[in-house]
Amino acid sequence: MLTLLRSTSLTAAVAAAAIFNAPREANAAFNVDCAILLCLAGGWPKSAECTLAYATFIRRVTPWPIEPPLQIWRCPMGASYEGEPTSPLQRFHEATFADAKRPMQSIPAGHQATALAPIPAVFRDHDYQPDAESILQLVAGQGADIDISDPIYDFVRSIRVFDVNARQREMGRDRECTRSSSVRIGSYGIQGDYQWRSARIYDLPAAHFGTEGYGGSCPSVNNRSIFVEWKDYSGTYGHEQVNY
Repeated sequence: MLTLLRSTSLTAAVAAAAIFNAPREANAAFNVDCAILLCLAGGWPKSAECTLAYATFIRRVTPWPIEPPLQIWRCPMGASYEGEPTSPLQRFHEATFADAKRPMQSIPAGHQATALAPIPAVFRDHDYQPDAESILQLVAGQGADIDISDPIYDFVRSIRVFDVNARQREMGRDRECTRSSSVRIGSYGIQGDYQWRSARIYDLPAAHFGTEGYGGSCPSVNNRSIFVEWKDYSGTYGHEQVNY
């Protein structure tokens, strides 16, 4: 899987396009966090599904509460049908459409006349038949359910959420400059686990706006915002800011 993913920076985009061109009856049950993962990796391709995935991604960081925009623990990437997956597309398809009807598969065995008769696909472990909710309960809050420490998954760790509250103005007869600021950063660990840490206003990305002049000659500043940034699989930068 990792070798194949490394072969081209377009793999994620192709996988996203192929998944979201799947039959509509399967598409109705797609997993939004798997969709976010794929669409983010592919640079948010234009499609109805990626538009919904992006809207969910942004809605989660729009107060209140502020949630992790990608909840990778809700995308069971470890799910797989019987047989070795031939591509990342197969694994992501199975995870994305976890609630959909299992596809049919042919297993060459026995008499030639019946060898290609389709039978319901099964999980690799014949004793493991979880529903989607069971999978979510199993991995929720623990990061991804497969090893994503490889650099090909850096696009997951590139996501950062900035919760900003900054005020600055002159007050009183002496026009004394008063200012206050609070900044925290939400980011992802090696395995996709999400955490918050305190930061300074000077840690804000250059693309953030609304705090220009803070700490300087005291121009008026009143910024309450959420800023989220990311890089796709190929390293292309993207961001969104919501002021409120």
